[in-house]
Amino acid sequence: MAQYYTDFSEYDANDTPSNMGDWTVEINEEGGFQVVTDAAYEGGTAFHVEGRYGMHEFVSWDGKNGSDVEVAVLIESQTENWDSIFPVCRGKAGTLEESYAARYFGGSLEILHITGNITVLNSHDISISAPFWIRFRVNGSDLSAKIWEKGASEPDSWHVETTDSNESSGLTGLGSWGDKGDYDVVGVGTGGDTAPTDSSVERAISFRLSASVDGNEDSETSTTDSVTISVG
Repeated sequence: MAQYYTDFSEYDANDTPSNMGDWTVEINEEGGFQVVTDAAYEGGTAFHVEGRYGMHEFVSWDGKNGSDVEVAVLIESQTENWDSIFPVCRGKAGTLEESYAARYFGGSLEILHITGNITVLNSHDISISAPFWIRFRVNGSDLSAKIWEKGASEPDSWHVETTDSNESSGLTGLGSWGDKGDYDVVGVGTGGDTAPTDSSVERAISFRLSASVDGNEDSETSTTDSVTISVG
């Protein structure tokens, strides 16, 4: 279990996943991802995706994978010319198919199962203007999502919930289904941890403490602890 956070300020303007070190392009049909600068954004930077009609884009954040994952993203803009941009959980290498996502599109917050097409598993009608946050949690077969505008208080309850067991594990990252926009902040929580939305919780490092019994290490008495380190 761990927490991760980025506002992309650790990267340089015009960086792409190929030279960012910890992001991997899984599929880039046309357009792709690039760091852009804007003084209005958190950290003055964002991760821009230049999607095209009918084209799929997906980048995974290395090491933030697993079966039980929560992602929080601050989306500064999305054009909705053709579709939307969204956080992805349980994605697969080299494709956007066989994954779960949560998007705001056409006045609804939707939880998706992406295969060759998009299947809306459940949705909630709500009026929101960008920039906005989406929090998306996948825990076992339970999928939950909520949305709120930047600067507003996060809702206590999920806006939309559903169940699905088609995808059991996979990659965590950012996607686009034929649309362009800017991801300003990304937080990830693994193993049941909450995805952070604030830089004061930048890294949670899990480690194992082994108890020693009569001078011998006993793995059955080991416990797991967590330390949160603020960076920046």
